[in-house]
Amino acid sequence: MITKSLTHVGIIKEQLPDAITVEIGPGIIVRVQRSEITGIEPMSLSMMPPGLDKQLTSAELSDLMAYLTSLPDGLGAIKPKN
Repeated sequence: MITKSLTHVGIIKEQLPDAITVEIGPGIIVRVQRSEITGIEPMSLSMMPPGLDKQLTSAELSDLMAYLTSLPDGLGAIKPKN
C-alpha cells in the first residue's frame, strides 16, 4: 500500500469506510486513512527473504513452517488438512 508519505508491505486485514488496516508483521497492525492512500498493489514476490531456505537447516526450516502455520488466520493461511 502506497501512501502520500510511506509504503506499507503486509496483509490487508480490514477494509473500513474511512481506513484500511494492514498487518505488516506478526501482531503489528497499521491503520491507514483512505485519504492518505495513493495506491494499493499486490506483491508478486513473497515477503520472506529470498534464499532463506538455503540458509536454514532442515530442522530450522521445519520449525519456521510449523510457526507460520500456527499463526492466526491471515498469516497462517496454510493449515494441515485433517
